[in-house]
Amino acid sequence: MQPIGDFYLVKMECKKNQQIDGIYVPDVSGYSSIPYIGYIESIGPKVKNPLEIGTKVICNYKSTNRNSTKLMLGNDLYYIYNEQDILGVIEDERV
Repeated sequence: MQPIGDFYLVKMECKKNQQIDGIYVPDVSGYSSIPYIGYIESIGPKVKNPLEIGTKVICNYKSTNRNSTKLMLGNDLYYIYNEQDILGVIEDERV
């Protein structure tokens, strides 16, 4: 799947229990207020400063709930994010 325009296809890292500083934070509301973490799967042709495929990124969770497109392909969860909804790159393997 190839997004168009300035969009990224991000495969989400699904965790039942996410941790913040070693403390488990359960998702009791149906969506977490912790920003979403995933991996870049493909990149639209108009992305100005493209990240590499496979880069671990943190995404804007507010955008996930309102402005992005959610896809389930098999057992994998994907979102199509606008370039500006990618908040940062995660380089620490502990996250």
